[in-house]
Amino acid sequence: MIDKASLRQQLVGFFGEDIDPEIDEQVIRMLRTKLNIRLPQRTKLNAALQASASTHAVIQLLLDYRTL
Repeated sequence: MIDKASLRQQLVGFFGEDIDPEIDEQVIRMLRTKLNIRLPQRTKLNAALQASASTHAVIQLLLDYRTL
């Protein structure tokens, strides 16, 4: 079973630095600046991540982390 610590390490691999995946502003900034990923407009970040989950592996990792 995957835990939050291992998911966070995988996210560090994508972003090149550690962020708090629970903080919406950090997630959005890192997706835009590091990976040039723009999410669709939704009222909640998790909904935007779910709408884009199939476009990039990092988005599914973020969803997995945020729902554990």
